[in-house]
Amino acid sequence: YNAHFPTYYGSAYYAPPSNTSSSSQASASSASAASQQPFSSNAPLQTNAVFSSTRVQQASRHFHSLKIKEYSGHKKKVNTIAWNCSGGRLGSAGTDNTAHIYNLDIKTGDLVSDNELKGHVESVEQLAFSPTNSDLLATASLDKTIRVWDVKASKSTQSITTSSPILSLLWVPNTNLLAILNKRNQVVVYDVRTWKSIKDFSQKDPIGNIYANKTGDLLALTTNQGNVEMLSLPSLTRLGSLQASSGEVFSVDFDPKLRYFATGGVDGMVCLWDSAELVCVKTFPRHESPVRTLSFSHDGQYIASASEDNKIEIADINAGDCVHVIDCRAEMNNIS
Repeated sequence: YNAHFPTYYGSAYYAPPSNTSSSSQASASSASAASQQPFSSNAPLQTNAVFSSTRVQQASRHFHSLKIKEYSGHKKKVNTIAWNCSGGRLGSAGTDNTAHIYNLDIKTGDLVSDNELKGHVESVEQLAFSPTNSDLLATASLDKTIRVWDVKASKSTQSITTSSPILSLLWVPNTNLLAILNKRNQVVVYDVRTWKSIKDFSQKDPIGNIYANKTGDLLALTTNQGNVEMLSLPSLTRLGSLQASSGEVFSVDFDPKLRYFATGGVDGMVCLWDSAELVCVKTFPRHESPVRTLSFSHDGQYIASASEDNKIEIADINAGDCVHVIDCRAEMNNIS
């Protein structure tokens, strides 16, 4: 579904997912955040079989009651989507060189198109909202620029020219840092107060993507060797390497409760790791194809994973069981 993305909505726990397919189609699945979280819990990983079974059954019924809606706006393929820090706005970026902003109607769960952000002259590969300012957005493009936008005013407030086309971008939580990955296999960190680069890092093995933990002091790099490289922030000092897959690792996400992080890769496995001990504590039902992207729910109780089998699976962290499967018309490259 070229230039479209479906939204999974209702009184759900999730804040939405993003997308992109390797073909000429593009799709993204998401679930809107809601004020009521019927199955949320801050309890640690549970082992009580009765509790887990009941929770899984309740969650399964809940997710089956939700609906999918599709929205369009881009003229070409959608590369990615992301929510702002308040959960009230959704941003999307595409190969039509633009970003689009949608406002969430809390009462209906519908997305209302707000504005189109123009300024890049090549594909917008990634976008990220500020972790503290719900109206501030950064976009990264193959035109070698980072643009910062005031989405309420629909204008670019800053443009930074870099040395290479940009493949990925993230706003580091709890810091004044913005990190990018470029086509030179280089990670560059910027101070958003001055918009000057302060550190850079490169290595021989190709870097697939970059991810920051929720406290903003750790950067994870995925590789095609099955490793996840851990760097400290802001120094970009190498802390160690973790063998996370038998092949290429495509995605990492950090638990918002700071207990775990998850990895997914070419072997179709989703692995849950203890953040302190760096040991795998659980694996989730194996996808039939490589896992391209994954994301924890806002309360850390569920994890969604998407693969090239055109499915998104939502699993209960405590029980380790799949509670719902979303069938998609194309593979997903990103979930938020």
